[in-house]
Parts: sequence; C-alpha cells; structure tokens
Amino acid sequence: MRVPKSHLIELQNGQIYSVIDLLKIPVERYYQSCIVDGIRCNIYIRKLENDEYLFLLGIEYSKSLGSIYRHRWSIAVCFQSLKARWFDLEDSHLKSMEKMKKMLVFLSFALALCVNLGIFLHQKVKKIKTKKHQYKSKSFFRNGLDALRKVLKGKEKKNEEHISRALDFLSKIIQIKTQSIDNQLLKKDQV
Repeated sequence: MRVPKSHLIELQNGQIYSVIDLLKIPVERYYQSCIVDGIRCNIYIRKLENDEYLFLLGIEYSKSLGSIYRHRWSIAVCFQSLKARWFDLEDSHLKSMEKMKKMLVFLSFALALCVNLGIFLHQKVKKIKTKKHQYKSKSFFRNGLDALRKVLKGKEKKNEEHISRALDFLSKIIQIKTQSIDNQLLKKDQV
C-alpha cells in the first residue's frame, strides 16, 4: 500500500504516530496489533535507500511481512511478464476459458524455461553484468530469452551446446515431476 510519510498509525498502547516519526532512528520497525485507517493489523516499516518507505500491513506476524512481500513481488513480476512485458497475454482476445487455460499453461512453461535458462547461463557460461545501482543489466528471463532466440535463429553457435544441455536438464526435471505426479495418482486410485 502506498501511503504518505505522514500517514497515521495507532499503536497497541493507544499512541498515534506518523510513519516518518516511527522511523526516526532505525531502518526497520515492526509493530503488532496496530490500527491503520480503522483496521487492526500488524505492521512492517522499512526506510529504503531513496528516502522512500516500504509500509506493509498484514495479519501475519510483523517480522515475517517483509519476506512474504518478497515472494509476492516475484509473483507480481511473473504476471507482469505474462500480461504485458513479453507475452502480451491481455492482447490475446481469447473468449474460451478452456483455450485461455491452455495458453496460460504454455506461457507459464515458456516463462519458466527462459528464467531457468537465464539462471543456468548466468551461473555456468557468462555472468550478467551488474550496473552501478547494483541491479543486473537484464533479468534472468531476458538473458534466457535472448540466448534462445539467437540459437533458434541460427545466429549463435557458441552457446548452442550450453542451451541444449540446459534444455535436456529441464526436460529431465519435467519427466521426474510428471512421474512423481503419476505415482501419486496411482497411489490414490489404489486406495
């Protein structure tokens, strides 16, 4: 939730503070059972490097809200990639729910393939450059997608073997997962 630094929080003891008042000294603060905009919740507040604040509300224990948010953020980035950034899922104009489900499965597989390929290439072949702000110059997804495109277009031979090995590895993982699911289904049928 985006709120101004002056947003008011009522602590468990009844005292009312703004976000900026609560963060005068430490970088991170945790509060249990507070009231924000009339809602009882737990709070995680963190001052970011650019003088902005990450202000998280939730019913989970306040110290765990940051790690939960990190996981949620990776899911949000995944959907952003599927919807707009690279796959344009929203532009599909499909009306059938069955067709949409199938398309989502294939796009999710393609996304996972590119991300894992990008990680593999970053770890085993060539590290992705880090910029001055300490973020990578491109994502693992973009790294994998670019390499896959070059190989499929026949423009790059040097990474072809690495990509082939990575795809074989992913294929084996899929086979193992599929066999595991099949075995679980067989056990359920036998019971």
